[in-house]
Amino acid sequence: MKIRAVLPNEVDAHWPHIQPYLERACARTGWTTNPQQLYLDCRAGNAVYILALDVEKERVRWAAVIGFYRVPEGGVAYTKAFGGEKIEDWASDFDVYAEWAKSTGVRFARFDGPKAYEKKFLAAKVLSQSYEVDLSE
Repeated sequence: MKIRAVLPNEVDAHWPHIQPYLERACARTGWTTNPQQLYLDCRAGNAVYILALDVEKERVRWAAVIGFYRVPEGGVAYTKAFGGEKIEDWASDFDVYAEWAKSTGVRFARFDGPKAYEKKFLAAKVLSQSYEVDLSE
């Protein structure tokens, strides 16, 4: 497996391959983001779109949209959305992703997800919870 960053001027060519997966990913997060915003962030260079390529089978295993920022303790690669056939692909490839992220100079990998992630990513610690109040009532 190989990870490839998609440059901002290449986003249009690659986006159709993963856009349906990102739609589901955004729904899983409770729509804390949406595919259109992810697309715009990647096109503007405010986020990086990466593809995990299965070189032997010549297919995309998964893709993710990553934002980078700094906290006092070091750099963060924040996964805004992950899209693929199944979460197990990303979970089983996490070591490869972590090596790629470290190569960018970050110290932390952060991502949001359902409570089930605690069982898939045993080294992860919970930083916060998301809450929603329905204001229409």
